[in-house]
Amino acid sequence: QIIFSKLQDDYDPNLQSQSMTSLEERGAIIRDVRIKNINGDSVNILNMGKRYIYEYKVDFKKDACNVGFGCGIRTTSGLMLAGAATSISPKQRITHIRNGETKKIAFEFTCNLLPGIYFWQCGVQPVIDKEEIYMHRLLDAICFRVLPEEDSILTGHFDLNITTQII
Repeated sequence: QIIFSKLQDDYDPNLQSQSMTSLEERGAIIRDVRIKNINGDSVNILNMGKRYIYEYKVDFKKDACNVGFGCGIRTTSGLMLAGAATSISPKQRITHIRNGETKKIAFEFTCNLLPGIYFWQCGVQPVIDKEEIYMHRLLDAICFRVLPEEDSILTGHFDLNITTQII
C-alpha cells in the first residue's frame, strides 16, 4: 500500500544504509552524517519540494591545505544523480586546517527527487603534493526515502516542474 505524503518530515530508525562503505582514512575522519529539516530535526523521510540540510563533521588528524568538501546522491543501483563539491571552486576551498580541528559541513538543498530510496555520500579532499586525494570518503553513508505525492504524474528521478497542457 502506498502512503501519500502529507508534507510531514520524519525519521525512521529502521531506514539505515546496509551498504555504507568507508574508504581509507588518510588523516581525517568523517562522522555524524545526517539530514536535517529546516527546523533542525534529523530526518530520513523527505518530501518533494522542501528544503533540507545534509551535514557531516570531519575530524582532522593531520594538517591539510586547500581543503574541499563534497557530497552526492546515488540511486540504489549506484547511479550518481547530483551533488556538490567545494573542491571544484578554488574560492570555496579552505586554505589551511590544523591537526585536531573539526569542521562541520552543511549543504542546503531542495528535494527535487521523485519518490524512492536514495543514498548520500560524502568526502573531504585536500591538495597534497599538487594532487587532490581523499582524506576520507563515505559511500552510501546514509539512506533516505522521498515520499510519493497524491495525483503526481512525474516519472524518472527528478521533478522538472513540468506542467501539462492538452489542447
